[in-house]
Amino acid sequence: DRECIAGAPLLRESLSLESQSRFSSLCSLLDGMGVNYIIDDHLVRGLDYYCHTAFEFTTVGDSNSNASRPVAVLAGGRYDMLATLMNSKRPVPAIGWAAGVERLALELERCGKGAFKEEFPGVYLVPLLSHTTTDDLIKLRSLQCASLLRKHGIPVVVSYNQADADELELTSPKKRQNIIKKGIKEADKAGARFACFIGEEESLQGECVASLKDLETGELFTSLREEELKARLSPIIMES
Repeated sequence: DRECIAGAPLLRESLSLESQSRFSSLCSLLDGMGVNYIIDDHLVRGLDYYCHTAFEFTTVGDSNSNASRPVAVLAGGRYDMLATLMNSKRPVPAIGWAAGVERLALELERCGKGAFKEEFPGVYLVPLLSHTTTDDLIKLRSLQCASLLRKHGIPVVVSYNQADADELELTSPKKRQNIIKKGIKEADKAGARFACFIGEEESLQGECVASLKDLETGELFTSLREEELKARLSPIIMES
């Protein structure tokens, strides 16, 4: 099979303009987050409803074992078109994957990690997107902030609802306050203690700058930096 595909055209040379733009944005996010990845032009999923990005998470086996080659732990992709096969009138942004439970368990053991603790969504983080040139930066800052807070033992859930809806509708830029109101409702429904927001104003100030609303007291704090966020979120910091 490898000999047959050796001379085949590369997938990246046949992408539509939309797919090129999405893939470029995805790679920029991965680079910004410091995630190592390899672009594999021969990686495909076997179902027609997949679109845009397909992926595999791999790990290298223990040097003392026979598994020295990368081993796939999970694999999946994006499949917006799946909904249309279920009588939806339009595509619905969706992504999914399947994982090998045994492989995950072995990898956790190899890395010296214990079982995951069940975490509540202490912080519900909402990127304030509005289809401007700063949207990619807002997405990156949101992921960076979530990653930093998690390292401090703060459980975070990032909302993708607004991004998905807007990518389908391509509506005119929304007012910041309207998105915040929607985000507060989502955070409350998720059972979070805090709603966190990162928009153009916050993203231009640095890597972990966000506005925060305490859903118990109603207090609102604007443009908090990392240490200020950590201090305000101290009631929900979980022990590692």
